[in-house]
Amino acid sequence: MVGDRQSLPLFPLNLVLFPESQLTLHIFEERYKTMVRQCWKDETEFGVNLYENNYLHPVGCTARIEGILRSYPDGSFDILIVGTARYRLVDYKTTSTGYFLGEINRFGDTQAEVPDALVSKALALYNRIVEMAYPGKDELRLARESRDISLFSYAIAEKAGIELQDRQRLLEQTSELERLTEVVAHMERVMPLLQDFERVKRIISNDGYMPRR
Repeated sequence: MVGDRQSLPLFPLNLVLFPESQLTLHIFEERYKTMVRQCWKDETEFGVNLYENNYLHPVGCTARIEGILRSYPDGSFDILIVGTARYRLVDYKTTSTGYFLGEINRFGDTQAEVPDALVSKALALYNRIVEMAYPGKDELRLARESRDISLFSYAIAEKAGIELQDRQRLLEQTSELERLTEVVAHMERVMPLLQDFERVKRIISNDGYMPRR
């Protein structure tokens, strides 16, 4: 429940997990193999916190294990996870098996209402970026019905070329209006670069020269 203090095993990674995001993780360290197997057995979650430059960011996202995708001869394995809820790390300690056990407080948005015009603009920009950057990947396109409207900013941030630090800031913000406004501003900056790249690509593909021997 939001606001309740809970214990949660932690998996520090050099990535940001968003609510409803799906990621594949390769588990190879013994301590995390132990942790993940226990979570899978007990049907419990673990937390993903961004870890960079020897710093563990205190705001993370809980992860539910959707399945074990593949096991390898060396004992490592791949899992599919989905982000569920955000939390703030209050404290953490190292367990006897080597992974972190955190004390967390889950939190949600304090303001979720977003103008319809902003949603429309964000979707139009994002789908245009998908069209240019991921040709043929129509499954990446977004429609109003495809996601919880209060989480559109996270869905867009997955594929819009947003830097790691900016992704972390989006995770920490408690207003979808602020998040979506930032994401739209980012896409407006990126769009001319992609359009210029498309222009150069067309020139190269239509130059008419034969390959040199």
